[in-house]
Amino acid sequence: MFQHVLLVPSLSVLENLMLGSSALAASSIAPPALARFRELSAHAGRDDRSRRARSASLSLGQQQQVEIMRALWRDEGVLILDEPTSMLTPGRACRIWDR
Repeated sequence: MFQHVLLVPSLSVLENLMLGSSALAASSIAPPALARFRELSAHAGRDDRSRRARSASLSLGQQQQVEIMRALWRDEGVLILDEPTSMLTPGRACRIWDR
């Protein structure tokens, strides 16, 4: 995970999470993808409705949260992080580390 935010500003939060997956090309978002988003957003303390928000409209801290959610979305075995919570409030950072 990079220190700087690398979201596509014109895409929604959910579209940024799904970027690179075949599910993004589908005309509608599959229920498993929505369920995964709800799980990650609840853990991060984000509202489920935030999936439609354009990345460009988010604060830097919110964009960083989406970056962390994207790393968790892919369910990788190992994550290499360089100050991943530096842009988050202490409360939000604690929620991330509680996973």
